Order: sequence, then structure tokens, then C-alpha cells
Amino acid sequence: MADSPQTSEVSSGLDQLLETHIQNLSEILSRTHTLEEIELELATLNDLVYTYKRRDELLEKLLDYGTAEVKRQEILEALRAQRMRVSSNRETLARIHAKSHKLLERSARLVVKAQSIVNERAYLHAGYALEPCGLCHGVGGTTEEPCRPCRGKGSVLVHQPSINCPRCKGDGKAPSTDQFNYLGLCIVCRGLGWVMTHD
Repeated sequence: MADSPQTSEVSSGLDQLLETHIQNLSEILSRTHTLEEIELELATLNDLVYTYKRRDELLEKLLDYGTAEVKRQEILEALRAQRMRVSSNRETLARIHAKSHKLLERSARLVVKAQSIVNERAYLHAGYALEPCGLCHGVGGTTEEPCRPCRGKGSVLVHQPSINCPRCKGDGKAPSTDQFNYLGLCIVCRGLGWVMTHD
């Protein structure tokens, strides 16, 4: 199968914007800050992460050989609408997707950390804090298929001090030898990766 047009050069505007807000939130968290400062930057970063996640998913589908040609053309149009240039270099697309996915995971970890601080201050004596979901690692799944255990939130409220699930070691997946393997999720933590969670 000949390579169909692929995305090779991405306008770095969204990448730079996301990096800037990651850095802004990191700086806010590293100094004395108010809850309002965190919440304001967190709201902006959450919106950017959602947009970025959607673009990352489009890149992933474009890389998938199983994606039908009609769908590829729709994806290419969507990417062009986001000011992404196209070329036929699949390796470049794979590098762009890998970089995009790492930035998305970094953003998700920072969002969970900031949400934990907000939650900790809002519920000072509750004994719970937000932790990243063990199955999706804080990303929340995809926009079309949210992570089942955390319902797409990327985080879960865990009793403190937090304890990784002893059965799955915190990854939320059922061991392949598990006879109670339901949807591939750990039966102890229900895929969340933590014990003593609050729904």
C-alpha cells in the first residue's frame, strides 16, 4: 500500500501554547500561590489539553493502517483546518505523534497535581486527595472512548496516604493469568490502580 499524504510539519502554535501554560502552572505551583491563581491557569490548561488530545487522536488514526481512505481524507481536512501542513513522510508523522503524546502525558500529570492541590485546600480535613488513574495514567482515555475506570476524568479521589493496588501494582490491568479477568481490569481496584478510592 502506497503511503497516503501524512502530516509532517505542524504549526507549532498549539504546542508552544500548551508548553507555555505548562510552564506557567509549574511556576505557580513552585512558589507561594493562591487557590484562584491555580484554578485560573488550570481551567486554561484543561481546555488546551482537550484540544491537544483531539489532535493527538487524529494523528494516531492517521498512522493506523486500518483507517479507511475516506476517513483518512476527513482527518487530513480536519488537520488542515488546524493549520497543519501535509506531506507523505510517515516516519515524520510518527515522530510528531510521539512528541505530541509525551507532551499530552506531561500536561495530564501536571493537571492532576494542580487538581490535587485545589482538592486538598478545598477539603482540608477530608483525608482524600486526587491521584492519576492507574489505567490511563491521567490522560482520561480518548474523546471518543473515555477511560472506563475514571470515566474520562484522568484522576480519582484516593484516601491518604495513597496505596497502590497490590494485585495490579497500580496499573489497573488484570493479570493475564487472572480467571476473573473482566474487561481486562483488575478486580480489586476496578482499574483505578489504587485502594480505598471514593466514587
